[in-house]
Amino acid sequence: MDELAGYIDWLAALPTAANDAERLDRIAALEKLLAATDAAQATMLAELGVSQQTADTGVGIETGQAGPGTH
Repeated sequence: MDELAGYIDWLAALPTAANDAERLDRIAALEKLLAATDAAQATMLAELGVSQQTADTGVGIETGQAGPGTH
C-alpha cells in the first residue's frame, strides 16, 4: 500500500511540463497508467469476490444467500 501512496504523491508533485510536446507525452502516459490501474482494480475486485465467497462458504452461507452489506 505504501508503494501506491508513493505513486500518488509523485504524480501530485510533477512539475509543470516545459512545452506542449511534453504535455502530450504526459497525457499519453497517464492514459496508459489509467488503463493499467483500471485493470488492476478489476483484478482486485474479482479476487475480493472470490475471497468473500470462500469466507461465506466457510461459515455455512450458500452461494447467492449472502445479502448486500454483509461484509
